[in-house]
Amino acid sequence: MNNDKKFLDKSFEDLLKDPSLNKKDLALDKQDKSAVIYLKVSKIKRNPFQTEKIYSESKIDLLAKSIKENGVVNPIRVRFVNNEYQIVTGEKRLYAAIKAGLDTVPVLLEQISDERLLEMYLLENSQKEHISPIEEAKYYSLIQSQYNLTVEGVAEKLGKSRSYVANLVRLLNLPKEVQQLVDEEKISASHVRPLIGMDDEFVIKYANDIIKNKISVREVERKVNEIKERKNKKSTDFSYRISNNSIKIYFESDEGLEYIKQRLNLK
Repeated sequence: MNNDKKFLDKSFEDLLKDPSLNKKDLALDKQDKSAVIYLKVSKIKRNPFQTEKIYSESKIDLLAKSIKENGVVNPIRVRFVNNEYQIVTGEKRLYAAIKAGLDTVPVLLEQISDERLLEMYLLENSQKEHISPIEEAKYYSLIQSQYNLTVEGVAEKLGKSRSYVANLVRLLNLPKEVQQLVDEEKISASHVRPLIGMDDEFVIKYANDIIKNKISVREVERKVNEIKERKNKKSTDFSYRISNNSIKIYFESDEGLEYIKQRLNLK
């Protein structure tokens, strides 16, 4: 079944008025304003309120295997906005269907406003028994951008402390590879938080070392502090040479020059 060509450019109201609908392939609910249709997977896009999720390959493979055997049992919920179909729920099913080799999938076409969609995601997020720190951080960042709020504003809106929200959102400054490790619960947010702001290559390598060698949070903090202290010391390092009643001072950085000027009380 493939009604993609027939319905691709139609809004929900157009669908209701279309006399050529194949009732076998389409289920309409006028009261709920929803319709089940088949769409090409390439036509289904993420919506602007969806946070970027990182799915485990093994879980996608498992779901793809099930879809190959049984098809997509539950339709993917979508809405038609700005001439495109946007996912409401079912992103993982869509990825698995693509991996299973499906060209089309069943979707439940609904009319949902931006405000209602964001409220729905926030409610879903608040009712989850377990949510990864990265996913939670992405929702806070989403609220911040959609409502043009400060961290304090997000914290007040959600009844959280400012420090709690700020510490979570800062996790999004970590490399994607490390965010995925946190998302997959291979490493804790407490382990990687001290690494924020450090060189990406170092952070990725050290995060894997933490997992491999079971390094404690306290050891991570101690190592990061040592690195920062060495960096600060190096930036102010200088050398000097005395000859012919003169002193020549050699410095390695602008920080070193400023340090020397301060020590000699120069402006």
